[in-house]
Amino acid sequence: MSSTEVTGWRERPDDGMSSSIEQRDGFDVIRLSGELDVSSTAGVRAAVDALVIDEARVHLVVDLTEVIFMDSSGLGTLVRAQRRCRGLRGSFAVVCPDGPVLRVITLTGLLRVLRVFDTLDAATSEPPPA
Repeated sequence: MSSTEVTGWRERPDDGMSSSIEQRDGFDVIRLSGELDVSSTAGVRAAVDALVIDEARVHLVVDLTEVIFMDSSGLGTLVRAQRRCRGLRGSFAVVCPDGPVLRVITLTGLLRVLRVFDTLDAATSEPPPA
């Protein structure tokens, strides 16, 4: 595992979100903590765009283990990220253990749309497609 600097990624301490990006088993893992809402999704979208579009790194895992709240803008950000990755023949997964954030994903029907795993190990257990 190694940490990675991503062009265009800026953390804003006032948006209630902290993050890190690391590489693991061929995937870029975006770890989020705090609240994924209208005030923090712009930074997440910028990170995804920097990785996928600018750097052609299309195998992403978004780890929501430490996210305590997510609104509809957070859900939209996940769907957008998945479309970006898959549009470039990449892969996209979400790590989200049981709790309020998984409940939001389930209630909105996105559990049928997103690949959701309860652990990072499960999400990265198979190598990304070549």
